[in-house]
Amino acid sequence: MPSLLHEALLEMFRDEPTLIPQLVREVHHVQVPRDLPVHDDRAEFNQIVPTPFHADMVLLVGKPKPELAAVVEVQLSVDKDKLWSWPLYVTALRAQRQCPAIVVVYTPYVAVAKWASQPIQIGGESQIRPLVLGPGTLPRVTDVQQARRWPRLTLMSVLAYGRDKAATEMVEAARVAAGMLDTKGDGFYLDLIGQALSKAARRLLLEAVMQLPKDYQYKFLPLREVYQKGREDGAAEGKAEGKAEGKAEGKAEGKAEGKAEGKAEGKAEGKAMAVIAILRQRGIRVNAAARARILACTDLELLDHWLSRALAAATLEEVVDG
Repeated sequence: MPSLLHEALLEMFRDEPTLIPQLVREVHHVQVPRDLPVHDDRAEFNQIVPTPFHADMVLLVGKPKPELAAVVEVQLSVDKDKLWSWPLYVTALRAQRQCPAIVVVYTPYVAVAKWASQPIQIGGESQIRPLVLGPGTLPRVTDVQQARRWPRLTLMSVLAYGRDKAATEMVEAARVAAGMLDTKGDGFYLDLIGQALSKAARRLLLEAVMQLPKDYQYKFLPLREVYQKGREDGAAEGKAEGKAEGKAEGKAEGKAEGKAEGKAEGKAEGKAMAVIAILRQRGIRVNAAARARILACTDLELLDHWLSRALAAATLEEVVDG
């Protein structure tokens, strides 16, 4: 069954169909016609291949008669059956569209890229070699301007190189690209990027991210965990106090007031803990007096200012006394 990452990448390629032909031209130096429309032809292609076979995506360059056809596969693991189906795809597509046809494989993994790059022997001297886009072939995007121009290429690059030693150089470009791709405001692409980064690069991304979507449950961001824990603890405490007060006074209002107050305190505590966590991750020592002052603060607006300063300040004083 296709994974969420698999489907997200395919959706991304469908949103910008010209990306794959351009990369094939620049990375593999294949003669791909320029300035021609590119469109998805998967549905019609699937009508001519046997039912057990299913291509991820089919792109046609040129319309109405294509000058090049490409089968695009997102490959997240080694699958030996593909060595039998890929030749079928490319020959069937070539016969159907009567134009040159190629197989393009995208993978973010080194081992899969090495496996998919091997020539596939058909018989005699005939063979087919998939064109692989992945580690070692894709460009490493570190420039913010390039990320703004090609956010999807930036995501592909981060997935391919995000865990190597130079990944910290990609963080700002990755953050910008995620912001452009997350048009729904749910942080989905930010989550994908965060999971693909090394620990050091992930810390830099954490420092750069301030406005987190409230309804999206991140899988990696410790700041989200801090906020969530603060809200849950505060709500639980407020609910308990509210019940006790309401029971003692015999008033339903006590429960509601205690619950509301607990939620507010929990939110403030979560932000205060986030300020301390960011400062520590940046190597800025938080002494006992400053910690107590930060944790005692219930002014949400002031805490937001401290959060903003914590990401860039050089000293503790610049954060709490600025």
